[in-house]
Amino acid sequence: MWSKCRKTQEARLSLHMAAREWLSNTCPGAFSEAGKQQPVIDLLLLEEHDPTLGERTDRELGDALRAIGLTESATVHRSSEYLPGLLLEPVDERMCPALAGRPTWALWGQRTKVAVSAIRDISVYGLEQVNAISYMVNQIARNFFVSLAISELLRLSEERYAALRDSAKTQHGHFKGRHLARLRETFLTLSLDLTSTYRDIQHFNTSSNGEYDITFTMTEAPWITKEREAAGDTDRREIDLVKNMKEKQIESAEKLVSSDNDYRDIMSTVASLWASSDTFKIGRLALWVSLTSLLVALLVADYSGDLIVVHIWKWLVHISSHHHVK
Repeated sequence: MWSKCRKTQEARLSLHMAAREWLSNTCPGAFSEAGKQQPVIDLLLLEEHDPTLGERTDRELGDALRAIGLTESATVHRSSEYLPGLLLEPVDERMCPALAGRPTWALWGQRTKVAVSAIRDISVYGLEQVNAISYMVNQIARNFFVSLAISELLRLSEERYAALRDSAKTQHGHFKGRHLARLRETFLTLSLDLTSTYRDIQHFNTSSNGEYDITFTMTEAPWITKEREAAGDTDRREIDLVKNMKEKQIESAEKLVSSDNDYRDIMSTVASLWASSDTFKIGRLALWVSLTSLLVALLVADYSGDLIVVHIWKWLVHISSHHHVK
């Protein structure tokens, strides 16, 4: 079973990798430049199973969904009134090792129900049913897709700053001038990216695009709610996923900006100390060059018809013979 699960997940992954490769070649950006996987969201339409019903799944169905990479719908639902019939689900890397390390999301549901519930008049699109659903999802949810990508971009920025900090810490005492210059250049690039990113996030999260500003609500699966209510627990438990995500983005971006300011102050101090150290090293080198030049001049100078080196040699011979007689 584990082999089949991995093979099925790898088949889904192959489509994602083709999309990522096309994106890297067509419009490379922060993820491809950092050698990281771009976030991907795919649309999975099933013929029979309807996950929005929230019924408790049996072992066989659970294994089949896990093979695809869908494991959280058994307990958690992320749904939107703008996209009835569809659930939003991230890949659980612990349960789906073939997709680990690659940020992946899915919008999935039962094809006929989605077409009937989400599309008022499918003939308007003039497309086959699946293509019509895809077009509709893209039109309605594109801004939300951007929000997901922003979260991954901030996570990437955190990783890059952490890598630079760890590198500087482990190489402390072994830096050379070119290492410091490379570190300063990398920090400068990250600072410029972060400054523009922070400004764009603020603008994007506060701007309004009318009908396309969709929301997703995260709740427990309906079968869990029924069992809880049957036991007398009637508390309503839900999270505004979009609001929560945007708040975390601003918080993360502000922390990054604060850290960046601290790093830049440290880099300025280090650069000043390094410049002072270079000045001291140059001065010491000049002193040794001067002493060497003086010694050479003395050794080759003419002293009473003989080179001074001859007089030094005679003096050493005299001292040696005098010591030998004693």
